[in-house]
Amino acid sequence: MSFLKQHKGLLIGLLFLCSSLNAQKVPYLERTVTIHATNRNLADVFRLISDQTAVVFSYSQAFNDKQKTSLNCTKRPLRLVLNDLLKETGCTYKARDKFIILKCDATPLPPPSVITGYIYNAEDSSVVANASIYVKQTRHSAQSNDYGFFSLSYSNKLPSISVSFARENYYDSTLVIYNKQKQELVVYLYPRYHQKDSVVETLVIPEKKDSVIIVTKTDTVVVPQKRFFSDFWKPLKTFNTNLKNISDTLFSEVAVSFVPYISTNRLLSINTVNKVSFNILAGYSKGVRGYEIGGLLNIDNGDVRYGQMAGLANIVSGKSEGVQLAGILNFNDQNTQGAQVAGIVNVDKGDMKGVQIGGIGNVTSGYSNGVQLAGIFNVSGKQAEGAQVAGICNAGPSVKGMQLSGIVNVADTLNGFQLTGITNAAGRMHGLQLSGVLNRAAHVDGVQLGLVNVADSSSGLSIGLFNYVKNGYHKLELSTDELLFANISFGTGTETLYTIFMAGVNYARPSIVTYGYGLGTGFTIKNKLGFSATLMAQQMQHSEDGLFRTNLLGRAYAGLEYKFRPKFSIGIGPTFNLYTPNTTDNYNSDLLNDIPSYRLGESTAPNNLRMWIGGKISLKFF
Repeated sequence: MSFLKQHKGLLIGLLFLCSSLNAQKVPYLERTVTIHATNRNLADVFRLISDQTAVVFSYSQAFNDKQKTSLNCTKRPLRLVLNDLLKETGCTYKARDKFIILKCDATPLPPPSVITGYIYNAEDSSVVANASIYVKQTRHSAQSNDYGFFSLSYSNKLPSISVSFARENYYDSTLVIYNKQKQELVVYLYPRYHQKDSVVETLVIPEKKDSVIIVTKTDTVVVPQKRFFSDFWKPLKTFNTNLKNISDTLFSEVAVSFVPYISTNRLLSINTVNKVSFNILAGYSKGVRGYEIGGLLNIDNGDVRYGQMAGLANIVSGKSEGVQLAGILNFNDQNTQGAQVAGIVNVDKGDMKGVQIGGIGNVTSGYSNGVQLAGIFNVSGKQAEGAQVAGICNAGPSVKGMQLSGIVNVADTLNGFQLTGITNAAGRMHGLQLSGVLNRAAHVDGVQLGLVNVADSSSGLSIGLFNYVKNGYHKLELSTDELLFANISFGTGTETLYTIFMAGVNYARPSIVTYGYGLGTGFTIKNKLGFSATLMAQQMQHSEDGLFRTNLLGRAYAGLEYKFRPKFSIGIGPTFNLYTPNTTDNYNSDLLNDIPSYRLGESTAPNNLRMWIGGKISLKFF
């Protein structure tokens, strides 16, 4: 505490120095002036201004600095003070650093084509920086600086102009100017949280003053727009103030741009909807109602119809209707209707109705109704109705139509057809799954055709080398037959159609074994009594012979089953057998001569074929 008292003067001096240094950073014309002078000559007023702002006035002897004037202002920017002082003299000024150079010319000046002024917050009179000021008719625009000042050039050929003022989180305002001599404005904008009931308030213009002071509040409501590519738009909004400030929409019949800011729509390109747009390299707009051609990029912050063509990409934040052609990318943030053709990828974050053709992929976040054709992948975020055709992969939560791919198709719900070289996967499947290797479904109401078919439940058919239904048919069977084989087999699938893998050994001649594969079906006749039928293909082999010789047995079985317990049954029935032994080698005489011990018939030409009726008795578990 004693330290502060001892060095109080030093601290005050340092604070004053810091304030002075900070003040020197403020541009001379933005420094504020407080003067209350009545009937004083201009030279005296200039000295008062110089004392407060450090500016230096420069003028010739022809200037009458003895002219009397009155000035009353409090913390008013020097720019506006000079405008008021010099109007009665007929002189103008130019600022060069701290020097204010006065120029007096007897030649009448043409009407100016520049509007200058300041924009303030109507609630607390604070400056409103980075506001957008624009003229709809001519597309001229400007932004207010850090001190709320703006200078807007425009065409003075029009009988009147509408000057609009917009700032993010403020109510929009528009002023119509008829008298082009009145070019200095002070505008007050209401913030959007302002609760006053009045809609428009106008301050009385001081007598003998040409400056117009406007205080406005309009009922314009900015509807939040869905933005796409958030990382893309953030720097663009920072770079182009008009994008975040102006909610109004401008219209143009024809627009030409070299790059976005070198355009016939000037800095208001992003706020303008064009009927026809030509972008030599790149351009952006608020939408297209006709056709747009871009050498590299077309960027539209709104809806587009009826055609777009770009060397690299078309990027649209709204809806697209018509045709989009791009060398690399078509990106639509909302619904798309028509055709999209891209060298690499088409991306739609809304619904797609029409055709997508992508060199690599197509992605639709919403519903797709039509055709997706891609070299590698197609993805639909919601229901895909139509066809998905891809070199590698198709995916969608719900597919109503066809999926055709080289490797994999995926759908949560399938109503239609899946065809792939390797794998099909679906939740509830109603239709057909056809694959070179694996079909997988939660529930099958249709047909699975593949090397391996897997399902949780099924009311349809699974046809393949191996079929497995979690809540279906899977039985272990022990059986014997007239050939005195002890067999074990496993059936899996559904009771309507299941596959069988079996193996057995002859207990009269243990050196003779058999193994095979078959199909089976069955149904319940009444209560615990059921019927089953199987078709089997078996290989008969002598286990002591190191050489493989073809001895094929075809067996058809039909029988009755009685279920003693829920997971235990016994079955019995006849079999019809066709046997083709190997007759080129007599080494296994027991295989050739002793099986079977009796025959209904035998043929030796063109192949050795034996037929007989046999029987089988079995026990089934699980």
